[in-house]
Amino acid sequence: MKSFILKPLLKSSTAFALTAALLLSSCGNKSIDKATAEKLIVEQNSYPKPYDWEIFCGDVQEAKRLLDLGLEQDGLVIILKSKSLVDSTPWVSFTDKGKAYLLPTKEEDRKYNRQNIKLADQEFGEITGIVEGGKDNKAAMVEYTLVYKNITPFSKVIKRDLSKPEKHKAYFVRYDTGWKLDKSGELMMMGLQ
Repeated sequence: MKSFILKPLLKSSTAFALTAALLLSSCGNKSIDKATAEKLIVEQNSYPKPYDWEIFCGDVQEAKRLLDLGLEQDGLVIILKSKSLVDSTPWVSFTDKGKAYLLPTKEEDRKYNRQNIKLADQEFGEITGIVEGGKDNKAAMVEYTLVYKNITPFSKVIKRDLSKPEKHKAYFVRYDTGWKLDKSGELMMMGLQ
């Protein structure tokens, strides 16, 4: 009869010991890994997303710049060469070809002849390095890249080459609930920058 009582007790003790060992071993790994860092960066920044730019359609200098960049010649915009002082028509308007790259623009911005355009799709590239530090390694700096896909003809408006990955850094703090992106400047206090 004694063995009848001891067998279930031993089985439950063994199960408890295995569960405790798994929990303790998972708690021991407090370093941030690439998958966790990537997940948090992607969630925080809503990647992939459009990489946009604002065109000031009512600004004569902006119109000249777009003309110099060849956007009118490319058939994306129409630029007025002159107008009267009382004419409120914007200097820049978009052709049907150019309208394919227009993004939603706030009503307030449209009121002042501003228009958001898509330059490319901005996507997470890869984690290129992780450095942990601070007291008890509770801080981390993660280096990563962004890549640009579906680059539009409007990408001429910026001086960067969107075909090359762009390097970025993100800072993390480890709380008792896990790693979180640092937006408060705590990493400066922990000495990791």
